[in-house]
Amino acid sequence: MEPFAPGGKFPTFESSRRLFWVIVAALALVLAIGLPITGYKIVSRFRVILFDQVMRDNDALSRSFESFLRETRRIAPSREEWLKLVQDYIDHYELPNRGYICLVDADANLQAAPNRNPAHPPVLAKDWTFIPVSPANGQLDYSRSMRTEDLIRSTPETKIAGHWHNTQEEQLVDFRVVHIDGEKWLIGIHQFENAVQEKLKEIVPFVVAVGSILFLAVVIPFGMFTARLMHYHEHERALYIRRIEKHTQEIEHFAKQLEETNEHLHQLQQQKNRLYARLSHDLRTPLHSILGASSLIAEGIYGEITPKQAHATEIIHRNVQVLLHLIDGILQLSRVESGQVTLESEIFELDNLLQQLTENMLPLAENKNLQLRYQPNPALPRLYTDRDKLYLILQNLVSNAIKFTHQGYVELSAELREDSSAAIAVRDTGPGISEADQERIFHEFTRGPNSRTDTKGVGLGLTITKELTQLMGGQISVRSIPGGGSTFTVTFPPNLVRPLSASPITQ
Repeated sequence: MEPFAPGGKFPTFESSRRLFWVIVAALALVLAIGLPITGYKIVSRFRVILFDQVMRDNDALSRSFESFLRETRRIAPSREEWLKLVQDYIDHYELPNRGYICLVDADANLQAAPNRNPAHPPVLAKDWTFIPVSPANGQLDYSRSMRTEDLIRSTPETKIAGHWHNTQEEQLVDFRVVHIDGEKWLIGIHQFENAVQEKLKEIVPFVVAVGSILFLAVVIPFGMFTARLMHYHEHERALYIRRIEKHTQEIEHFAKQLEETNEHLHQLQQQKNRLYARLSHDLRTPLHSILGASSLIAEGIYGEITPKQAHATEIIHRNVQVLLHLIDGILQLSRVESGQVTLESEIFELDNLLQQLTENMLPLAENKNLQLRYQPNPALPRLYTDRDKLYLILQNLVSNAIKFTHQGYVELSAELREDSSAAIAVRDTGPGISEADQERIFHEFTRGPNSRTDTKGVGLGLTITKELTQLMGGQISVRSIPGGGSTFTVTFPPNLVRPLSASPITQ
């Protein structure tokens, strides 16, 4: 059986538990992969920060050494004595990270460096390779690989930082071009990169420890919280299942009651229809007898009658006609509601139907000094429906419009709308209908608020009209303003409309 079906079995919660452990395992895997990556990024960031700090330290050392050069050059008696002072300073100066200071002259000769003998000729340093750091993004610019000679003779910067490659290992260097007593010199501050890397190794255990703590701090609480959540969810699910079972039983009970009620209503409807038919038959015969007898009396067949007697027979004749009309309406409505009315659909010209209706209803309008308007329109489409019942629907609407309009006109019109539906409208200049009464007038035995006592009708015409329209697949609507007349519109969907251009096979 399907889950949640009446009488079916609900799935166990084992699948949810498996899903829970799958989620925990997935989270552990994500953390196991993500934490090392995060640690690597942290170490890389520390490396960038540390190297930036080294470069800033180099810059400070370079400026300090430049001040020393200028001061000693001012007090030294000769260039040679000055270089000896510089060499002695470099030999005894200790830099962090196994670093050192060097001094290169304008001809790219190494004049001072650690452990250099001033008595020996200077080393030529013009071919040393140097990769500068881009000032835009702080990264090494390998497209600008330079030599020491380039730094002295061609570089416009007074200070350049970057990597220097020698035969031993890479170094972080900071070169500064200075002018002392009109002579150009190149100060170099060197720090071995491997020595700087040693400091980063001190960070790795810290990062690993922090990562492990974060891993445990996330996984353990998450597991405990999820386990409690799953337990709570299982309890709520059991309650939810019981509620569903209870509601299902209630729905089944209500459905059974509704079925019984519908059956009872169907029986009542059949009984009502039989009652209507019996009453119509039992009442129609004596009423016709009364109508015939009153007509004979009014014609003087039984002797001359007085004016009062003639007036009485006229009242009898008029009220009998009202009763017969009421009986016909009740019988027709009963047949429509019980489904005894069948449709005999055919294709016909809508324009011809409206012209015929106008000609037949014109005398009724002229008796009240009203105009009955219709502008023939051969371009109107054909309809595929029951022609006689559509005629009856429109006849009821036109008859009502004439009945309740006391001056002005009643107008018939039709059109083919953009959505290919057909609309037929009956417009009058009567007293109009309030918005509150526009729905009520379609109810059984309901007459409009503007109906007068001398107006014939029992309040079934619009009810029958609406039932017949819906039976034919159409819709009826009313648009009215009190004092501004009313417009009743009957609309048929596109599947009942046949354009004039349709071929006989398509029709």
